[in-house]
Amino acid sequence: VELKTAYLKEFEGGIFGFGGGGGLTLGRIRIGGFGMGGDRESQSKRPFRGLTSPTDDHFNTITKLSYSYGLGYIGYEFLRLGDFRFAVDIGLGGGTIELKNIDRASSQSIITWEHSLGSHLYLIAYSRVLSMNFFYYQPSLVIEYIYGGFTKFFIAGDYSGIVNGKWKQDGEFELMNVPKMKFNGFSIRAGVYLGIFL
Repeated sequence: VELKTAYLKEFEGGIFGFGGGGGLTLGRIRIGGFGMGGDRESQSKRPFRGLTSPTDDHFNTITKLSYSYGLGYIGYEFLRLGDFRFAVDIGLGGGTIELKNIDRASSQSIITWEHSLGSHLYLIAYSRVLSMNFFYYQPSLVIEYIYGGFTKFFIAGDYSGIVNGKWKQDGEFELMNVPKMKFNGFSIRAGVYLGIFL
C-alpha cells in the first residue's frame, strides 16, 4: 500500500534467499550460525512532480528491495529416528532491509560526471536508498537426514521476528513519518551440510 501512494508497483510473492553457515552438535545440544540474503525488483512508471525532463513525461522507475541478516543459534535435538533428526533452534542476530529507487527520465543509460554531481532540476537519472537495521530473532523447527555420515540434508520451518530500527535515506538522513510496516512472518529453509555426522 505504501508503495502505491508513491506510484510504485507493489512486490508480489515472497523473496528467495541464499546463504551459508555451520554448526556443531554436542550430545543433543546444537550450536551454530548462518547468514542469508535475497532481493526483488520491480519496474514502474510514475509522473513527475514539478520536475522537467529532456524527453518523457514520466519516470521509468526501478525499485529494488533487498535484505540480509546473520545470526547465531542454540538448539536441542529432541528426537532421533534412524538417520532422521528432529530439533528446535532459537536464533538471535541482526540484519538490514534496503529499498532502492532509481528514477530515469530518459531512455539513455549514460550520463555525464557533471550531471551526476549537479544540483539542478533538469533530471535524467536520480537514485536514493532507504535502509533500516534491525534486531532479529528466529525460532525454528528443523528436520534433518544424515546420509553416509558425511552429508546432512535439512528442511526448517522458521518464524522470522524483526524488531524495527530507524529508517535512513542514503545512510545519512533519519526519516520521519515512516508508516508502520510489518516484516514478521513464516519462512522455509532447506539445504545441505557437509561434515562428519555421528
